[in-house]
Amino acid sequence: VSSINPMARTVCTHCGGEFPPAANSAESKTGPTSSSPSALAEESAKLAEEEMQVGRRFMETGDYVMALCFFRNSTALALLEPDVSQEKSGTERLELIRTCEREGRMVKRKCPDCGGTGKRVMRVATLAGEVEEQEAYGQSCRKCRGSGQILCRGTVEEWKFAVGRAQTQYVSVQKTRGYV
Repeated sequence: VSSINPMARTVCTHCGGEFPPAANSAESKTGPTSSSPSALAEESAKLAEEEMQVGRRFMETGDYVMALCFFRNSTALALLEPDVSQEKSGTERLELIRTCEREGRMVKRKCPDCGGTGKRVMRVATLAGEVEEQEAYGQSCRKCRGSGQILCRGTVEEWKFAVGRAQTQYVSVQKTRGYV
């Protein structure tokens, strides 16, 4: 005879084997023991610090959006810590999140002055009275300093795409680390 509540069953309906007694122990019915909250706080503090270190490594390589994922997770883990003296680390986390959001929104665009060539473009008047643009050979563009690209704030769509791509990559990294 099977019970309506699948959690109340003591025998597997598939194979007929009995479940181990730990599934019905008093601890599983009452919840965690009194020593568990401190163990949880210690573990979450350790994991939060690990997430901060990994986030800093991504930040050093210039992958600010990926670092943002780690800093956000570190902040969530820090909320599990009952210690109220986390003000300094909390302020640091918020500052790192703001930096990542600000820097992560910056994208490279083709320089509007040189058209992406990196060379200085001069406007020259012809004898016919027309104005032509010519490259000044040997001189770099003043706006992009010869790189052909400038940094500017990206669009909302670019930001959303970058965050989505980073979250997918973040899940992959966490799976390889054994956390998902």
